[in-house]
Amino acid sequence: MKKTLGLTLLVLQLSFGQSPINNYTNTIETTYFVITSNDAIDHSSSGSNLTWNFTSLSQNDSNTDTYATPNASQLSTYPGTTSVLTITNASNPSVQNNLYIKDVANEISMTGVSGEDLMLNYATDNATLGTFPLNYNYSNTDNVAGNYQYTTYSGNFNGTLTTVVDAYGTLNLNDLGNGAYSGNVTRLKTEQNLSFDYSIYPNVGTAIQTSYFYYDDTDGRLIFRSTSTSFNIPLAGINDTVVTHEAISTPNLSVDYHNLDHSIALYPNPTKAILNINSNANTIYLLEVYDINAKRIMHLDHPQNKIDLEALQRGLYIIKIYTEEGFMIKKIMKQ
Repeated sequence: MKKTLGLTLLVLQLSFGQSPINNYTNTIETTYFVITSNDAIDHSSSGSNLTWNFTSLSQNDSNTDTYATPNASQLSTYPGTTSVLTITNASNPSVQNNLYIKDVANEISMTGVSGEDLMLNYATDNATLGTFPLNYNYSNTDNVAGNYQYTTYSGNFNGTLTTVVDAYGTLNLNDLGNGAYSGNVTRLKTEQNLSFDYSIYPNVGTAIQTSYFYYDDTDGRLIFRSTSTSFNIPLAGINDTVVTHEAISTPNLSVDYHNLDHSIALYPNPTKAILNINSNANTIYLLEVYDINAKRIMHLDHPQNKIDLEALQRGLYIIKIYTEEGFMIKKIMKQ
């Protein structure tokens, strides 16, 4: 029995090394360093057990991601939106880029994007990434359509969004001031191909945007992201490509697993139904429950001090708890 249980736990630990991507964005305010690299940042390889060495990075700016529920005006403009990601640039805080997100039973779609000069509204056909969590080898292509505004130009657009979980492995980042990063990650790739109409003229230009997102396998944070956007709009005299790379400003959590483990108590364990949470001074912003196959079966944002597990079958489960001070993983037994 002990040998069987030990083997089960070993398999569980290994499965967490190739973690699904549970969330498209982070769930709390996060700052990213906008970086340049002396060496080319190469995303071309895909597959399993890869190694990415992005170790000649230097910071030249920063962006801060914040999250909010949509206001009445945003809901009117981007129907169905459930949350708004705002990216604020440190050098020019008056410039903000907003991503409007719709979450329906963990199916994540983009309803719109707005920035200083460009607005895309996916009102005709939202851009759906998929139903999270997304596992390695997930792939989906979704038709998208809506209206746009770029400076004085406006019209309709259509195209596709392709989403792929195409790689996992080890990511290494050099120290940008708050410590180096080396950890296991899973990568999400998205590619948008859009065609723009203007007035009575169809297909006056195109845009291709390719993005790579690297998520930490242990705590799910988005560690590194890169975006390349190519515009070709002859009518506006535009033929340009813009590339940005961003690395999380705090690559290492401020407390380790063991310290946080002693500051949060889960009881009773084993439990028949209700699991109480005593978090002392720690504010929990996310709690997840996994079965022994590393499949996420429960996701709670800002949970209360107790959760009801009565619907779960008897057996061993893993609880992952995230706070602003760090994270912890605990095993519980459902009777």
